Amino acid sequence: MSEYRFGFSEFTTWPWPFRRDVERYRAHGADSIEICEFKLPHNDYGEYLGKLDGLTPGSVQMDVHSVFVDSMANKPEEPADRIAAMKDAIAMTAPHLPAGTPFIVITGIAPDGNVRKARERTRDALAELGDFAAEHGMRIAFEPLSPANVNTDTAVWSLEDGLE
Repeated sequence: MSEYRFGFSEFTTWPWPFRRDVERYRAHGADSIEICEFKLPHNDYGEYLGKLDGLTPGSVQMDVHSVFVDSMANKPEEPADRIAAMKDAIAMTAPHLPAGTPFIVITGIAPDGNVRKARERTRDALAELGDFAAEHGMRIAFEPLSPANVNTDTAVWSLEDGLE
């Protein structure tokens, strides 16, 4: 059996509900899914994540997935509150996911254009989130984004900077 996995991110089917994503992804031969938390009813994670129909979660995109405000989540504003929201998402979904599932984190917009500050605070947040995720059997994956997103979503736009 091949180690190759084929899947979709739920971002690609934004208007569809979670259950339709699962149904259609399987119909098109997928065996993996990137879960978007915004498609899960917050009071029913277990019911929904228990019906993946053989799809393996490749990663999770949390509602709040950046240390600083980004184009998809402008609230809460404070990094500490955003980190707390990410921890809540991990704690609520982890019991329903395979061990080691990665949760995606980005920097968000550099406050006052201070890229250095954003990178330093994100580095600290990744260590904190990584420890928290590990306590729940999960992982954190950091995602550098395209430089086209520098004013809307990221302060890290290259692999080298992401590794640093």
